[in-house]
Amino acid sequence: MNKKIALISPFLTHYRINFYKQFNEVLNNSLICYFQNKNKNDGRPAITIDGSESLFKNYKNIQITISTFSLKFSLDLIFKIKREKIDVLIIEGATSNITSWVFLLLKNIFNLRIVIWACGWYPEGHSFFVNRIKSFAEKIFFSRANYIITYSTKAKFNLRNIGITKPIYVAYNGIDLDTFKLNFEKVVIESLELKNTSKKVFLYVGGIFEDKNVRFLLEAFNNFNLVNKDSILWVIGDGPIKNELEKFVLNNKIEDIIFFGRIEKGVDSYFNAADFFVLPGVGGLALNQAMLWKSPCIVSEADGTEDDLVIDEVTGFRFLKNNIDSLVEKLTQAYNLSDEEYIKMGLKSQELILQRSNTDQMVKVFKKVIDIYSNKS
Repeated sequence: MNKKIALISPFLTHYRINFYKQFNEVLNNSLICYFQNKNKNDGRPAITIDGSESLFKNYKNIQITISTFSLKFSLDLIFKIKREKIDVLIIEGATSNITSWVFLLLKNIFNLRIVIWACGWYPEGHSFFVNRIKSFAEKIFFSRANYIITYSTKAKFNLRNIGITKPIYVAYNGIDLDTFKLNFEKVVIESLELKNTSKKVFLYVGGIFEDKNVRFLLEAFNNFNLVNKDSILWVIGDGPIKNELEKFVLNNKIEDIIFFGRIEKGVDSYFNAADFFVLPGVGGLALNQAMLWKSPCIVSEADGTEDDLVIDEVTGFRFLKNNIDSLVEKLTQAYNLSDEEYIKMGLKSQELILQRSNTDQMVKVFKKVIDIYSNKS
């Protein structure tokens, strides 16, 4: 008899659909995925759940904001998990989710095995006292899980560092290779049409909000571009401060920066057309996408996955966090690569994604964790 597995995540994103479907397939169609529907634009893409696919279910959520904290609770989700008689529950590693605490504290009553899927990245801005409280809560939270899956080795290290002894497996935050193979020729043709310039193209793809540090990138690129005129920055994405940043570029007469807005279908062509990808703040999966298309990455501190992906002067360049001079230096270093060095760096980047950081490998890790529970039952 197959175990019934449920996975809970805040929102369904287009780049995760194939992962969920592949995971469901290896579980013999015993997976149910629960997501909320978005009601506002915060710069992060999400797909609306309309009930047309049995794999994807919607749940309602209540959010309470206290100071810098946002607490979430869903009685609706608790009822649905109980009604479906779920055996293994995969939840996000967010201590602000009260629903997850309910499942962790009452897992024996619900007869659940719980897997926490943790990014390991947390926003800054809290005081020392608040951070101590968060660390204490995280130790209790993660210690209640049966198993933990992290996006990166850095996240695993962080959990071990606060005293978590439960089994931890790393499923590198991966990208879908099937889509890459299926669309390869089309992407190559489209990218040749896009890059109708001899300038070196630097690319940013992601949400446009404060944590992403896009204004910092614009300022650094402007300083870099004053010396290196034959370069251009493409900015792809949307969010609450996009209009503000477009005005900033216009008012300061910053040249060679183009805003494209949000692009979901067809964004691979921009990754392939670009010479380099720049991630100035938080994020992670875009690094995989760039590297898959042989675009070396320039990054500082993101969500932890950069430590597994971007090796300085091997698969990209690492700059000092929030240091404009350091970013300008790395932009210049990338710009001055010889053709031979550039090709070698691109091949190394792609090799890393093809061998390790992809959806196929993620599915294998998740399936391994489920099998451990099944074999113990």
